[in-house]
Amino acid sequence: MHSDKEILYKEIQRLPKWTWIFFLLPAFLFWGIAYVQIILGKTVGNNPMSDTGVVIMALLFGILLPALLLYMKAGIVVTRQEIIISLLPIFRKKISLDAISDIKMVGIKPIQEFGGWGIRWNGKKSGLILSGDKGIEIHFKNANPFVISTKNAEQLFNTVKSNIKPQ
Repeated sequence: MHSDKEILYKEIQRLPKWTWIFFLLPAFLFWGIAYVQIILGKTVGNNPMSDTGVVIMALLFGILLPALLLYMKAGIVVTRQEIIISLLPIFRKKISLDAISDIKMVGIKPIQEFGGWGIRWNGKKSGLILSGDKGIEIHFKNANPFVISTKNAEQLFNTVKSNIKPQ
């Protein structure tokens, strides 16, 4: 006998390493501003932030945002009842297998189709786009499609396809 909560497929993804440049540049910028304004005592810019503001921004962009990115991970879990998609700590979605009307394996071009990576929406479909250039596109009876990028598109597709009930 099989449990409904039995995990049939599980994948953990992280943001691609090269995307860190978009978060580290602001971190270094705010640490540089904090150093010049707080340590050297020179104001930065024509309308400088207060010292408190500089410290707060340096903490937010220099510590908290990079720590969030280090912790952030995407998860895809398939059970006999549902697909659980998460981008922890900010997003979690459960998709009942009963709500799926069709599923396809698709190629994914993150920039052209979705404008980047992460939790995305392009007007016609939404998705969790992180790793891989392939994924699955889930169609629903009464909603726009949802795309999941994955490093193991065929395995994810086969697992979900074999557990959805024919419509």
